[in-house]
Amino acid sequence: MSQNDTENQVSFIVDPEIFSLEILRGAAFLFIDRCYVHLDKGEDGFIVRLKGKDVLAPKELEALEGEFENELLNQSIREQVNQRNARLRELILAKAIFAGTNPDQLREVREGFSEKLGEQTLSNIDDDSNPEEEAELERLLAEIEEDLADDPLGIAIPWDEKYGKKADEASSEAPEEKDSEDSPKDDPEKNEE
Repeated sequence: MSQNDTENQVSFIVDPEIFSLEILRGAAFLFIDRCYVHLDKGEDGFIVRLKGKDVLAPKELEALEGEFENELLNQSIREQVNQRNARLRELILAKAIFAGTNPDQLREVREGFSEKLGEQTLSNIDDDSNPEEEAELERLLAEIEEDLADDPLGIAIPWDEKYGKKADEASSEAPEEKDSEDSPKDDPEKNEE
């Protein structure tokens, strides 16, 4: 840590092999309301400079650095959790998008993801997964599919299937408007209302 009391700031280096730039930016973002944050890249790693918006004592600057370093750890854990849950989020999102359609389409979506990802299929995106997690995920997906298949109120039926025929019949039975000389759209005096 290097403090510069005359400039009300503290500077330190963050090792890029431990914390990525994305993690560093996430931590920096949470500090922008408390201090001015400057990020730079040096030979030894990322250079972080935190400058107080108000005048800070040396101990306050030191505490600010410690809090920033703790936030780096927090952001790192968030990134790990994010990576671990990526596959589950994708499947839940796919299910939510296709919830109103045929439940069999979820399998098609999953197969489509697998084809697009090539060797990196949905089952091997998360290298840290274990058979228990895979079984739990499959159980949860089957439960979601089963819940969506039971639709006593007809909520999952698409609008066109539920109301489309009535709307189509009504529009075909409606007489066509004839343009005539007495039509209000042609008479500016009748359109002034």
